[in-house]
Amino acid sequence: MPVRERNGMNGVRLLPLVAIVAFALFFVLCGGGVLILPLTMLLGGVGQGGQSPQETSYYFGVDPSGKVSIFSRENELYLCDLRTQRVSRWLTLTGQVRDLEVLSDRWAIVSVQQNPKRADSDIWLYRLNLQTREMLRITNTSGVWEQRIRKVSQTKFVFDQFEVKKRLQPLLGWDIYGLHTGTYIGDAGNGSIAALNLDTGSALYSLEQVLSDRKVLLSFMHTDGKRWLIGLLDKGIEEPNPRVVRRVRLKIVAHTAVASQDGRFVYYTQENPASQTTEVYRYDTSSHTSHRIAILPGRVVQLKMGNGDLVMLTDSRNPTVWRVNTLNGSLHRVVHISLVR
Repeated sequence: MPVRERNGMNGVRLLPLVAIVAFALFFVLCGGGVLILPLTMLLGGVGQGGQSPQETSYYFGVDPSGKVSIFSRENELYLCDLRTQRVSRWLTLTGQVRDLEVLSDRWAIVSVQQNPKRADSDIWLYRLNLQTREMLRITNTSGVWEQRIRKVSQTKFVFDQFEVKKRLQPLLGWDIYGLHTGTYIGDAGNGSIAALNLDTGSALYSLEQVLSDRKVLLSFMHTDGKRWLIGLLDKGIEEPNPRVVRRVRLKIVAHTAVASQDGRFVYYTQENPASQTTEVYRYDTSSHTSHRIAILPGRVVQLKMGNGDLVMLTDSRNPTVWRVNTLNGSLHRVVHISLVR
C-alpha cells in the first residue's frame, strides 16, 4: 500500500483572480492592447517537495526497563530519566528524526531524513550506542524511506522499506509517496540486515509488534477502522520464512495499540472529540473484555510500553509524554516537549 509523505504534495500557487483581472484592466486602460503575462507572474512559485521548515516532528522510545526514555525534537535527541523526570539534551543530528525505537540500555535505532526540507529525501537507519553516544549508519540505499521500527530483542529489530515515488500532477505539482518494497530484520550489534519473509496469511495483515519469538501483534484495515489480532508462528521469527499458523481476532477497533510482552493484555486508545480527550483501555485477550484505565488530555499519537507501564505521546500541537501505571491507572506527565530548553 502506498504511503504518502505528509505535506509531500506541493501545489502550484496561482495569483488571486482579482489581482490578474486588475492587472489586465490596468493594461487595457493604459492602452497596452494585448495582455501577455509571463508564466512566473501566474505562478507564485513551484514549491520544492518537502515539509515546511517550521513543521516539527516528535518521536520517542522507552528502554525495556522503563527507566529511560529518548525523544526527538526536530534534529535533536533528548534523554529523560523516567524516575526523576530529569531531561537533558543528548545529541544533535544533521537530519531530522522520522522514527525511534530503544532496544535495550545499550542500543537504539533511529530513522533519519537526510534533508528534511525535501519530502523525497532519503530516510536511513542508524544504530545509536547509548553508552558512547556514537551513531553509525546501517543502511544507505538511495531513493528509499526506512521507517516503522519494531523491537524484536535487545539487539534485533524489524523495519519497513519504501521506494520513493514522484508523480507530476498537472497544476498541482509533485505528488510524492512511498511504495512498500519489503520488511527487514536487523541486528544493532553487528549492523547486519536481512529480508524478513513473514507469511501472515494475507497481504492485508500488517506486522505491528513482535511479542516473542513465535508471537506477533497484527493489524488490518476494515470498513469500520483498524482491527487487531494475535498471530502465532510455526517457527522463530528470526528463522527462514516463518509463517502465522493461528490467528486470534481481538474485539478492538483502534488507530493505535500495543500489547504486553506476554500477549495477555492489549492496550489501545479511543478519542473523544467532544471533550478533546483520549480514553485508554486494557483488553484481556483471554476473556476478550475491555476495561478503561485512564483518560488523557489531547490525542495520543504514539503508544509504547516500558517495564509494564504505558508511555504515550500526545499530539504535536501540544507534545507531551505521559506515563500510565497499567495496574492502578495512575497518570503522570513526564515531560512537556515544547517547553524543554
